[in-house]
Amino acid sequence: MRRIVERPRLLEVINESEARSVLLVAPAGYGKTTLARQWAAVQDDPVWWYTALPGSSDVAQLALGLASALDGTAPGLFEHVAALLKAHPNPARQTGLLAEGLARHLAGGDLHGAVGVIDDYHLIAEAPEA
Repeated sequence: MRRIVERPRLLEVINESEARSVLLVAPAGYGKTTLARQWAAVQDDPVWWYTALPGSSDVAQLALGLASALDGTAPGLFEHVAALLKAHPNPARQTGLLAEGLARHLAGGDLHGAVGVIDDYHLIAEAPEA
């Protein structure tokens, strides 16, 4: 049986933070994802979750992954991003256009108060275009 260790002190630190972004940084196996899941489970506002994959540093894969994660709060976003990617054959060179198109569609969604989690962020952190 797998036992999850509750971390109320760490959850309190995250909840009391006024920062717009919080990074959980620790070596593999220290429970960052578990802590983030515990935090997400007690939020009153909607929480979207994206787990980065080894290929997520590719702009197209990242855009589609984020669109899929956010599609519940901004319906049709995935299809919108897929159409943008078809219209712009070199996404790495057109990140500004993709970001603008993504933001424009999100502006019409119901993101008020929504918060997001990007798990395994280190897989995209080193790619400037991502």
